[in-house]
Formats: sequence, C-alpha cells, structure tokens
Amino acid sequence: YFNHDELYELRQLGSRLQGHPDCKLTPGIEVPTGSLGQGLSMANGIALALRLDGLPGRVYVLLGDGEVQEGQVWEAAMTAAHYKIDNLCAILDNNRLQIDGWTKDVKNIEPLAAKWEAFGWAVIEIDGHNFEEILNALDEAEKIKGKPTIIIARTIKGKGVSLFENKAEYHGVAPTNEELELALKELEAIIDKKLKKIEIIRTKKLEFLVNAISKMQPSKAAKMLISMDKDMAVKILSLLRSRQVASILSAMPPDKAAALSEA
Repeated sequence: YFNHDELYELRQLGSRLQGHPDCKLTPGIEVPTGSLGQGLSMANGIALALRLDGLPGRVYVLLGDGEVQEGQVWEAAMTAAHYKIDNLCAILDNNRLQIDGWTKDVKNIEPLAAKWEAFGWAVIEIDGHNFEEILNALDEAEKIKGKPTIIIARTIKGKGVSLFENKAEYHGVAPTNEELELALKELEAIIDKKLKKIEIIRTKKLEFLVNAISKMQPSKAAKMLISMDKDMAVKILSLLRSRQVASILSAMPPDKAAALSEA
C-alpha cells in the first residue's frame, strides 16, 4: 500500500501514517474509526450489508479493553445481538492496561465475559499469546449461529520485553535507541529458544521414524517413504543401514526409487 520508507513518518502530523488512520489519505483504510468505540458499530453495518447481499464473508473487529469503557461499544453490542449478526466476530485484546494506567483504576470493566454473555454474545476466552488457541477460537466462532461472538484474548502488554511488559507509559511512545537495543536482544533470545525447541522436536520425530521404518517389511516401509516429504524420506534413508536401504528401494516403483537415490 505504501513505500516502507514512510514507516519513518509514523504518527507524524500530515503523514499518511498519522496517529488515527484517514480513509481519504491512507491506502487500505476503508473507514476511519475516529474516537475509540466506533469500530464495532461500523463492523455491525458491514456484517449486515453482507447478509443483505447474500454474501458469505465474515467481519472481524479488534477491540481494546480500555475502548470498551465507551458507551457506544455497548450500544453496538446490543444491536449485534438483537439482529443476530452471527457473521461478526469481535476480538478483545485484554491486557488490562490503557493509556492512563490499569483499567481497574481508570474505570473497571470486569467481569468482561459475564457482561458480553448478558448482552447476548457467545464468549470464548483464550490465552492471546497462544496461536493454537487463537486459531481454534476463530474456527469455533465461525460455527456459532444465531448470535455474534467475542473472543476475549488475555494478553500481557509488551510481552517478551521486560522493559515494556505491563507498563502503561509505553502505550504510544517510541523506544530510545538504548531501549530498542535491549528489546531486540530479549526478543532474539526468545526466538533462539523457540527455534532450538523446534529442532529438538524435529530430531525426536526423525529418530522415531527411523526406528519404526527399520522394523517394517520393505514393501510397507517403501509405501510410507513415498507418502512423505522427499527431504524427510532422504534423511531417513541416510540413517538406515545400506542393506535396509537397498531392500526398501527395490520395493518401490523404479521412478520413485531413482528420485530418492539421486537425492
């Protein structure tokens, strides 16, 4: 939508990437939400339009937990439930902080789940940092009929960087160069740890497959290797004894055996 160099103009007055997106100025923005709280109302309208036009699309709207202090959000929540807008899914980023501090101190919004249920919504609560839970919740929401769905994602503001975690003062402030360096180091450490974990899982999986295939009849082992990703099949063959490899390849169609042998 725009040149990457424009990212350096983020939140600058007159920039296409100013603090609040402008649909007349910024490519990719269809509607400006102005003050917080207006997005859900607009999502209602878009979702109802899809229904009236007989289109299968779904509408997703992201809410902040400080944002749900706005009265318009609850008017929109009532409207969505009243019209049974089941092609609408809201996702609430519940990190318990807003620009002025903790939501419980500024204006308490709990109990969130009970409130949305009372307003006629289906509620799904998840760990907002767990991708498996996020995907499962989105799939579950798509199956719910007759009412809108909200996914309440419990999150930690600034997660992964000790300097930023649970700190309201970093709500809309760019880090200094020193803070940036610290943040990148901590994030890189997290990434390295996850990559090592993935590698351990891959190694264990490979060891399991090698052990299992080594005990199979050549014809059965051949079928399994053919069904696998080629790189994985080649790795497994490289770890088997040469006599076993010869027996398995001889049980394969010539073209399949040749492809694995050449690799």
